[in-house]
Amino acid sequence: MLELAQQLVKVKCVYVPNPANKAVYERNYQVFKRLYKANAAGFKALNAHAT
Repeated sequence: MLELAQQLVKVKCVYVPNPANKAVYERNYQVFKRLYKANAAGFKALNAHAT
C-alpha cells in the first residue's frame, strides 16, 4: 500500500525543523494540545450531523 501511495503522491518540498527553534516548537505544541482538548467536544458536536 505504501508503494502505491508513493506513486500517487509526489513530494514537492520537504520541511526540516530548525533545531534552534525547539523550545518555540515545544511551547506551541503544548498550547495546541490544550486547545485541542478544550475544543474536542465542540468539534464533535459540530460534526455530529455531518454526512
